[in-house]
Amino acid sequence: MKGKGSGVASFETGLDVLAAFDRESPQLTLLEIANRCKITRFAARRYLQSLMKLGLAEADGKHYGLTQRALRAGSVYLSSSPLVAKAQPLLLRLTAQTSESSYLWLQDGPQAIALGHVKSLMALRRVVSDSFALQTFEARVTDDWQAAYERFLALNLLS
Repeated sequence: MKGKGSGVASFETGLDVLAAFDRESPQLTLLEIANRCKITRFAARRYLQSLMKLGLAEADGKHYGLTQRALRAGSVYLSSSPLVAKAQPLLLRLTAQTSESSYLWLQDGPQAIALGHVKSLMALRRVVSDSFALQTFEARVTDDWQAAYERFLALNLLS
């Protein structure tokens, strides 16, 4: 798309650098990034320095990789997409009716991107229950607590 119409070519190249990383290649050398993006190693280094300054990439010796902060762009899309919002209840219903996993895929050129996924209702319940620590609290009856409770009962709110 570079060179066609108006736009900022350097921004497009920066997005290309981000897209150079994938599941099969989560860590890349400077030369690999330059080759994938069809830019010089010097340019690749400059883009990576900018991405690292923004917290989107990190270096480990001679390898570079994306940080969790790079997920923000995708999560912004997912949280603002009306398609995802409308599809999620349908995925839940489909999973409940079939007891099978359900997915929402979006075609992106030669790739398909999963935008929504419900593995099973049990898996969904497990995700929710594992998302935060459940805590139980034991009430400690003290004189102050007992006095406050008696004042509450005296209000006669329950009758």
